[in-house]
Amino acid sequence: FSLFCAWMESVVEGRTKVALHSSTAASYFTPPDKCPAANGQCGTPWRALISLAATCAVVALASVSASTSTLAVGLQVSNSPLPRLGWAPSLAGPHNARRPGLALGAGRRWEEEQRLERDREYLRTMLANYAAYKDRLRANPKTAEINALVDEVASSMDTPGQRNGRVLVRLNASAPTLWDMEPLPDYQSGPRPNIRFQPNSRASRKPTPRLPKPQLVRRVVEDIIQKGSTGPIISWKLKDMSNQEWFAQRSRPSDRQDLEAEVTRLCEIIARSVGGFSTADVCYTVDAFAALSARDVVFRDHFATQGAAMLDDVVAHLLDPEILGTLTGRQAARLIWAFGKIGIRRDDLVQRVGQHMGQPDILQYLNAQDISITVWGMAKVRSTNRALLATLAQHIVHSSVLRDFQALSIANTAWAFATLGVRNVELLAALAERTMQDDFLSTFRPQELANTMWALATLGYNKEVLMSSIAARTMEKGFLATFKAQELSNTAWSFATLSIPDEVLMAGIAKRALQPGYLSTFQAQHLANLVWAFATLGVRNDALMAAVAARTLQDRLLTTFTAQNVANTAWAYARFGARDEALLAALAARVADEGLVGTFSAQGVATVAWAFAALNYRDERLMASLAMRAQDRAVLEALTPQNVAYIAWAYARLKFRHEGLLNAVADRTAEPGVLAPFTAQWIATTCWSFATVGIRHDKLMQGIAERILEPGMLATFTAQGLSTTAWAFVPLGVPRRAGMTAI
Repeated sequence: FSLFCAWMESVVEGRTKVALHSSTAASYFTPPDKCPAANGQCGTPWRALISLAATCAVVALASVSASTSTLAVGLQVSNSPLPRLGWAPSLAGPHNARRPGLALGAGRRWEEEQRLERDREYLRTMLANYAAYKDRLRANPKTAEINALVDEVASSMDTPGQRNGRVLVRLNASAPTLWDMEPLPDYQSGPRPNIRFQPNSRASRKPTPRLPKPQLVRRVVEDIIQKGSTGPIISWKLKDMSNQEWFAQRSRPSDRQDLEAEVTRLCEIIARSVGGFSTADVCYTVDAFAALSARDVVFRDHFATQGAAMLDDVVAHLLDPEILGTLTGRQAARLIWAFGKIGIRRDDLVQRVGQHMGQPDILQYLNAQDISITVWGMAKVRSTNRALLATLAQHIVHSSVLRDFQALSIANTAWAFATLGVRNVELLAALAERTMQDDFLSTFRPQELANTMWALATLGYNKEVLMSSIAARTMEKGFLATFKAQELSNTAWSFATLSIPDEVLMAGIAKRALQPGYLSTFQAQHLANLVWAFATLGVRNDALMAAVAARTLQDRLLTTFTAQNVANTAWAYARFGARDEALLAALAARVADEGLVGTFSAQGVATVAWAFAALNYRDERLMASLAMRAQDRAVLEALTPQNVAYIAWAYARLKFRHEGLLNAVADRTAEPGVLAPFTAQWIATTCWSFATVGIRHDKLMQGIAERILEPGMLATFTAQGLSTTAWAFVPLGVPRRAGMTAI
């Protein structure tokens, strides 16, 4: 079939002329119930696809004007369920009777034109019948390409330029097409078909009725049972159902129970039948699973719960050596992608299929899309198979496939490696080089550019030339206006993470964010990342900060803020000294929420406490909630020297004497080895804080005294640090000989 498609492409491009023998072509249009061979199995989707290919070849011939060779193609049917496709070069030479410019007598010319017109009318009839049946053939991945071919040829069939072409095909007019369609009329005898052909017209296709989803799934299940529950039938029906455009509409709540029951029946049938699936059948089925799970949450939930056993059976069949060994690179990539799309992590599948993909005879045929969807699928379920990632990275770097990478492939590949936390400098350099080639950056859409920037920032890959080029691309006229909320916030976050203070870009981002109504599209994560980025880079924009504060207080948006969102937002406003009373009160109330405060990390507790103290905003309920969370053993063990200093300073600054918290922090800090990474700044801040609130902790102070007496430590103190520490040592009772003499 691949050979046939390649040959068809040459026909369309005018390189080849063809003669299709009609002696056996009629049998390709025989319905299953009338097929004597193999118990009616000649009506399988494979045979239907060959019928479609033959039909497209017939139509394509109308567009061929001149050629350099003739190819005779014979379609033959054996006694087996699958037909054979045979071909051989013809020695007949060019068809001189229809070469452009050939002089014909008036009578001969009229006969030729009449015959050509009958041929075209016949082809229009075939095309109309094909359009009415096209929905049934969507299961095969080649169908989209063939549809485009047919539409392209059909749209130009009646143009004057096609009169130089000649239809060299005669199909048996009495043969019915595909399954249950009426036989085509005989164009050689009897009335000519009364069909008006309109280019690209789909009027002959009957729209699929919009049934409730349970009824649709029930109909599919019944069709599968009626037709034998074979692999081709099941995969075809699933793919056809997933391709229904209206299937993406949300199910009615009243339909959910019925839909769940029908999905359960469907999965039970698949589980019983999957053992007989061919490689193509199981690949199409898994592909349909991915589409269905993306279009309806009932399918997605079922695959994760009751349908897990069915997926186990599918995976076990896939990993059978007879099936696994026949996977193409594209099929292997689509499988990993599909399970990522479904949201099911199967490390066994990734490992075995990845080993198969890594074979040289498979790897060499992987293209850019295959590689990008593979790593994307792995990243979606956090399946870190480092061996496969390394193999694919090496293939990208050391083969010619990199030149075929387009913007989407680069973005998805970079995003996947960043999500999985795999920093491959050689790969990143290759992707960066490809991105900077010629005018390639101009092909990036906002999401692709934002995802690429996010990946580079996450992996800490800062190439100045690349980031400057990305900034220039972002600031091209009208481009920034097409950025959505997430894309804009990710862009700002990426430049801040890489510490690139591009003031022109940040001004453009602020201008875009302040456009009327635009901030109303921002969610919690977008707002927090945006203000954090501006604060990190020290780019102050009071209008933006006020607008973000107003948006945060709208539509109960604050109830969706996570602990990280609250911490980043509070820190950003404190960084600029922007004291917005309404915002701070709302943030404090959000932190004190029992369901949220328990999710704060040690870093989050320290950041929020420091931010409110820096803005001198005292909220007793907030500080009590943070103190309770900070005393959790897991949080205490995760405290860094900076966290200890921040927490102690915040409570001292706000004159909030919480002995339980500060003693717990002191006990943890005084443990062996904890004080070792403390710098001069954190020591001075901690000492000042405990002295200010009047809490003495002899073990902690003794440890600090020993720490500052370590060789070279005092030399790192500033004058203010020394004076602060010396002042704190007196009320904290640090022995003079242990510390003051050294200071």
